[in-house]
Amino acid sequence: MNKLNIAFSVLLGMLFSSAMVWGQKHEKELSFALSGMADNTYSFTRTMNKRWEAQEHIKRIATDKDLDSLARYCSIPAVKALAFLTLAQKQSDKCFEKVVSSLKDTSQFLAFTYDMGRWLNIASFFLDVVNVKYEEGISVLSDEQMIHLDSLIVFTPGLRHIYMTPYATRVAYLQDIHDRVKELFYEGHPEVLPLLASYKRPEDKLLLLSALREFKVGLDEKGRITGRKGATDDALEAIKNWPDEAFIPALEEIRDYELASNYFSYSETIPLFKAVMAYDNDWAYNFIEDMFIFITVAAKHESSFSECLYRAFKEETERQRFKPLIEKFGKNHLYVKD
Repeated sequence: MNKLNIAFSVLLGMLFSSAMVWGQKHEKELSFALSGMADNTYSFTRTMNKRWEAQEHIKRIATDKDLDSLARYCSIPAVKALAFLTLAQKQSDKCFEKVVSSLKDTSQFLAFTYDMGRWLNIASFFLDVVNVKYEEGISVLSDEQMIHLDSLIVFTPGLRHIYMTPYATRVAYLQDIHDRVKELFYEGHPEVLPLLASYKRPEDKLLLLSALREFKVGLDEKGRITGRKGATDDALEAIKNWPDEAFIPALEEIRDYELASNYFSYSETIPLFKAVMAYDNDWAYNFIEDMFIFITVAAKHESSFSECLYRAFKEETERQRFKPLIEKFGKNHLYVKD
């Protein structure tokens, strides 16, 4: 009996020693693999072969416990992103906790898709991952968790780094959050203006008018971008939900500024045409026609304005009232073909 106990103890010791050796080897291998992402860069495509291979190697050797720890504690944001995405692909039940705990994480990493790079923050990336998976029908989070997360995001102040539109829109389906939407705008979220406009509250007209008139914010006297732009683009999107006569003077001011500017802005001209078309009346028709009469005479940015008109018409509901204008001004130019 004693011999058996001794043999069993020896066996346990050998197994424990072997596990320790394996653990040390694994830790060393993982540490070396992670060093390949020390430059805080993440590649979503195979175009960066060495980067892609390093990422795939980490995914192969990292255990769920490794991934859980990396997603929470790693000092390299790109590694955090890789770990969380891998957990989401495995539909780990720890994703909800990770997303909630990272809502205020503004650390950034450089993400490449083919040869295009852009900076992403961790909070927004985690949210994008679960939202895309949710829309694809992959249950990273349950319906109850998604509802709870949406409300948490909308009603938590200080999340200016998060694009609020999808979360606020979903919460608005379940309850009236008009007052909170207005607060979000003042907290630095102009993207919620279309949702605010959908309530069509008379007391919001002055706010929307003020936002429309921010078209010079962030630009120098020549129209060049020098800082953070104002809320005009979002306000123009909002007008599509509430084409009220009160906003017409501001729309005319934007038109006059764009026509006089030496710099052409697709980001404001297309939304301007869409907003005007939402009125779907004679004033809107004459607004666009008068613009192109001026543009033709001035011979200034004619093809660019034409392209914007055509895109606005095609991207919206193709309101038939404006079809003659599209045929005359928005179709027959160098850059647009059917």
